[in-house]
Amino acid sequence: MNLAKENQEKTKQLLLQRFIEEPIPLVKKNIADVIGSLGKILIPNKEWNELFQFFFTYSSSQNLIDKELGMILLSVIIEYFSADEIKLYYDALNTIIEGHLSSGVRSL
Repeated sequence: MNLAKENQEKTKQLLLQRFIEEPIPLVKKNIADVIGSLGKILIPNKEWNELFQFFFTYSSSQNLIDKELGMILLSVIIEYFSADEIKLYYDALNTIIEGHLSSGVRSL
């Protein structure tokens, strides 16, 4: 990213905040796509490890809406990242996916 470090952090935080707060599903998905595109650049350079922490926090929440947000973000992560790029997180991702699939909650 060509922004100053302070501006980079602010932009990443604002994207995640907008993703959480956006009420319109299509707009939320578009924000998630921007997060995925930016993450594709930043994650390999270890400049946005908080993105995975965000996913793990939200998908592990007791709140169904938070879990749904986490799964939307996971769909973007899977779309934008190769298996090699997320292999460090694969076991944890797989555990969450299996848990949600066996939960019986259709929205997950």
